[in-house]
Amino acid sequence: MKTFIINICLFIFLVLSGCGGKTVIQKPAEVPEKTSSPAISFGDTLVDTYIADIITLNPLISNEGVSANYYGLLYSGLVRYDENYQLIPDLAETWEISTDGLTITFPLRRKVLWHDGVLFTSMDVKFTFDKIMDPATGCPDRDYYTSFSTLETPDDYTVRFRLKEPFAPALEYCGFYVIPWHIYSKENIKTSKYNTNPIGTGPFKFNQWLPDEQIILEANLNFYEGRPYINRYICKVIPDKSMAFLAVKRGEIDCYSLTLDQYVKQADQDFRSKNNIYRTSSFYFYMPYNLKKPFLSEKPVRRALTLAIDRDALIRDVLQGYGRPITGPYAPGSWPSSDNARPLPYDTVEACALLKAAGFSDTDRDGYLERDGKKLEIEITKFGKDAEAMLLPTLIQDYWKKIGVKAVLNGTDWNVLMDKVNSGNYDAVIFGRELGGWDPDGEYGFWHSSQFPDTAEQKNGYNYARFSNSELDRLLEQGRRTYDHGERKKIYNRIHEIINEDQPCTFLYIADSLFAVNKRFCGISVSPAGELTPIRRWFVQEGMQEYQ
Repeated sequence: MKTFIINICLFIFLVLSGCGGKTVIQKPAEVPEKTSSPAISFGDTLVDTYIADIITLNPLISNEGVSANYYGLLYSGLVRYDENYQLIPDLAETWEISTDGLTITFPLRRKVLWHDGVLFTSMDVKFTFDKIMDPATGCPDRDYYTSFSTLETPDDYTVRFRLKEPFAPALEYCGFYVIPWHIYSKENIKTSKYNTNPIGTGPFKFNQWLPDEQIILEANLNFYEGRPYINRYICKVIPDKSMAFLAVKRGEIDCYSLTLDQYVKQADQDFRSKNNIYRTSSFYFYMPYNLKKPFLSEKPVRRALTLAIDRDALIRDVLQGYGRPITGPYAPGSWPSSDNARPLPYDTVEACALLKAAGFSDTDRDGYLERDGKKLEIEITKFGKDAEAMLLPTLIQDYWKKIGVKAVLNGTDWNVLMDKVNSGNYDAVIFGRELGGWDPDGEYGFWHSSQFPDTAEQKNGYNYARFSNSELDRLLEQGRRTYDHGERKKIYNRIHEIINEDQPCTFLYIADSLFAVNKRFCGISVSPAGELTPIRRWFVQEGMQEYQ
């Protein structure tokens, strides 16, 4: 279920395979200066494209990436984030958290209609929550709700969650997409025909699915916040990025995520005259080290490895300048991010000094360091065959060679890579993750010492570095129990600083994303937090519309 919650492992796969989201902190790339505001009109169709088809459109039984792109168009939750990553009511009118932090009460909107015209009530919320918690459903996000106890429905328009313990991210997790009780109470949730013919409360209604071809949605004229301006949203399945780019050039696709090569080398003047290009920052790349391996368990060694990499040059050479530095898991400028966590400079002199102080030297004069007869050799495991995936580890290999560290590159497929990481059979690995403004408690699974993955024990966790720090553990636990925003900011700022100090991984860079949108569409901007305006607020002026 790619509901409100981010399945991080999924996004690692998406970024390395070429898919992408649209997040955090940048300005438009080539959007013309604003003049007078165009008159809002209803009508026309937006044609989009994804590289793969859906598996299901039921958000409770799948968090698969392509399907998840439709959930926010078709469904609603009690709360949601706006474009500036502020949590706001959605199906709820407001919320109230008890002083002990153990109860969250939501008065619900009235007169909200499901797409088939049936009234939405608290029964729908309770039914959905009960299905999430039912192991038989197989909801992939069920573990996020271990701190939840029960959900009560005092009346048709009130829901009340009871928690086992104070849990600050609980409000965010109440944003799960709600499915209709009157439909699914009569269906097998795993095999229902409504999984590919959905009924929701969102701004768009399902119209048609042609497998491996396209999905068609239409405007929900009864949407509680006002109908979308466009009449129809069509998403075509085009697995090949070069074919998708040609379709955009022919005017068959209105919205498309460009590769850097397409933008720099192929987006000619004719293309740019027909499309506005929006520049956002979607993903960051980082390289976790396996701290259970010899040498990598030592903080001076890890700091030396980071100091030896010219990350500004990586942004220039790998991203052709379309990126920026990052020092930790939080988006720069977001409230968990600390100004005191400054990037380590490119400093080979300091890197060499750290390694010498740690007892390394080139005794056999082969250009590589050793200690106690063991070579300082690190295997970098990588995934992907695109230009960036091939170039990045090669450049890191060259940088490390300058300080006497031997890097061995090992390319593999995704499943083998994850087997190596989860079993601890790796030295360093290059990953990508989506930046986001969601609750920073999402980092608990990546940094708490209880979250080491262990294949032998069938234990899932995202602390791939096997990083253990008692102060960090205490802060991560305190952060999820603290509701006061000011106190949480102090906690997560310190978490950021610890990660930056200890360097359990090297944070490489944030990679920009470039989105081309046909110029006939108006009402689009990039928020200060870096989010594009929701599709339901895009419009095409009369006289510019191409579809009935």
